[in-house]
Amino acid sequence: MEKKGLIYHLNAIEEKALVYSFAFSLVLVFVQVCFREAGHSLSWSEEIARYLFIWQCWMSVSLAERSKVHIRIFMATQGLPKKVRWVIEILVNLSVIAINVFFIYWGIAMVKFLINAGTTSTACKIPMWIIYLAMPLGSFTYSLRLCGNVYRLLTGKQEV
Repeated sequence: MEKKGLIYHLNAIEEKALVYSFAFSLVLVFVQVCFREAGHSLSWSEEIARYLFIWQCWMSVSLAERSKVHIRIFMATQGLPKKVRWVIEILVNLSVIAINVFFIYWGIAMVKFLINAGTTSTACKIPMWIIYLAMPLGSFTYSLRLCGNVYRLLTGKQEV
């Protein structure tokens, strides 16, 4: 029996959360459209769909990094020597980590502010800090993936 580590479980949680939230959003928006066509609009469904979309966007960044589907410009580095591409790849990863640290820091500051302010969403009365938590959490999980990239590049386990 294969031992499944922490990364395996985090990947599974990430994937399932995104798939189930997308499926729920799809059903929710479909029901909202049906109700609207029948003349009975649901005030809360649009808000829930919007907030789920925000969470899906921030959490899918990490999944996109794991799958290596982020937009990259390979033509600019394709003709360079392998060692130069390796250095550029490490610098790009470290730069994006630095940007994520900025998002994490200010995202946490915003979440703390919203907790203290006690603001809630209009229709569903969801505490707004829950919505804004997506940014630092998504940036953190993305940074973990980028740190893994840097580690694999430095140890030679990942090619450029």
